[in-house]
Amino acid sequence: MLATPLPWLNENRTLDLLRAMAHGRFWIDEWVAPGGGGETPDKAWVELEPSSAALSLTGVAPSSAFPRGHYYCGGAPGLAFFLYPVHEVARRAVPDRLLELVLVLFGSALPLALGAVAVKRAVEHATACSVETAVFAGAIHALATIALPFGTRLYAHSLEVALIAGSLALVLRRDAPSSPLPTSPLRGEETHGGGPHRGEVTQALAGFLAACAVACDYNVATAALALFVLAFLRGGVRGAVAFSLGAVPAAAALGWYHQVCFGSPFDTPYDHHADPVTRDLVSTRYGFVVPSPRILFELVFGTMRGFLWTQPAALLGVLGLAASARAAAPREGRSLARLALSAFALILLAHASRTRDWPAGSSFGARYSIAALPFLALGYPRGIELAGRAARPILAGSFLLALVGATNDWGASMIGNLETAWLLGPRTRGLNMLLLGTGELTATARTSLLACFVLSSALPAAAILLVRSRSLGRSASAILAISLAPWIASVPFQYVTFMRGPGVVEERYREIQSADLERRIDGAWDSREARNLALIAAGRNNARLYLRALDKAVELDPRDEKIRGLRDAERKRLQGE
Repeated sequence: MLATPLPWLNENRTLDLLRAMAHGRFWIDEWVAPGGGGETPDKAWVELEPSSAALSLTGVAPSSAFPRGHYYCGGAPGLAFFLYPVHEVARRAVPDRLLELVLVLFGSALPLALGAVAVKRAVEHATACSVETAVFAGAIHALATIALPFGTRLYAHSLEVALIAGSLALVLRRDAPSSPLPTSPLRGEETHGGGPHRGEVTQALAGFLAACAVACDYNVATAALALFVLAFLRGGVRGAVAFSLGAVPAAAALGWYHQVCFGSPFDTPYDHHADPVTRDLVSTRYGFVVPSPRILFELVFGTMRGFLWTQPAALLGVLGLAASARAAAPREGRSLARLALSAFALILLAHASRTRDWPAGSSFGARYSIAALPFLALGYPRGIELAGRAARPILAGSFLLALVGATNDWGASMIGNLETAWLLGPRTRGLNMLLLGTGELTATARTSLLACFVLSSALPAAAILLVRSRSLGRSASAILAISLAPWIASVPFQYVTFMRGPGVVEERYREIQSADLERRIDGAWDSREARNLALIAAGRNNARLYLRALDKAVELDPRDEKIRGLRDAERKRLQGE
């Protein structure tokens, strides 16, 4: 599923900001104002005051003469800043309908690959494992966790995770400045390197990457804090100061952006959000309250966003870190394992404290906790060793789940995602939009589907040629099996689309979405959540689910007379029809 300019996708906030920056400004009015397409609900609104000269001339500020304000991107701008040079070159070199594809490749797919390399290096620096095991840990991160699905969409998560992983690898390098921990944390070796100055530069670069990650997503501040603590433990005061100084340029750039757009370096888009639901959500402590035990349970074991159902491989990292934290020796290894576990716990607790929006909309997995993945990767070698033969089915299942997330539209829960994958196979909706420039799957989509069929057949064909190469040996069979998997999985979707038409595909998909939303409504435990689900049902013009969500809201909060009135009015309307 590739990023496409469909209305109400949050990814479009980055596309809108890039368009605005191409015109030399930050406000995005012409793309989100009435008549401009309304591409994203994730936008901020800032009132404008007329100048004192204008007021002195007219005495009033007529709305027809002065703009009331500007819309701005509703999230952190880091991804757009990163993609701006790519956007400026690509918009002159490729057709408009392929521009989003280029941006996804550079803004998500490339960071996914770089993040895997950074995870490999972090694991190699932190543990006594072989280079092959470290490479395997990087592959697990990239292919068997939610990092893979977010590597196919224009969210900032792929870039921010790569930056956090890069910062972690730099902090753990053995050329860090002298510190209270004279050995590399899990290796038990003497620290070597190019002297204190080189080590301080390394820590400064780590701080810069961590600050850039925060500029991509404010939620990553908890992971950046853990990296700062690790820099202090590794390098003492000098390491912490170097890390902090390295963060200054990115922090200053972010503060300048806030000043230009919102009038203060400490004001964020969420202080001026245009969406009333989001504005109400962040009105008190930005939506953070005491962490909920029930949400913690859901984040680990739940079918909606739980690690167990979306990335069970990550739990091997928890197992490995827990075992290392209790190990008898070396002492430095226990310290690092405990810090990594603490970082994971801190990030998970911060996620669980967002009681009103913890599902993060139509997401895949616990995306508010995605910054924990580089820390968990440090435990993969030990976790796989402890799991023994059980590690293989866990990793295989995790890879298949990640593949489902990478090739399907995201629903309300993993059950809906798996139903979509089982009934329809990998969907090419995003590719159709990019190639055809259409808003829906139509009969003309068969052309691009034929191209997809040919392309999906090309990979197995190439693998068959490789099988004949004796140099590959036994690896050839594995390559052939892996290459055939996407083609086999796409057969149901291709069959339904070709034989019964794209309309049938859309109809079956809408049925899955409705069933998924109904499960989410039935599982709501907060009245606000039920009301938000009612808004989603209303947006889909589903009167039955809208009424069901209102019933759930009344059930959870019988004292809410406003919701009760809406529920009763909707019942009367349906009875009248």
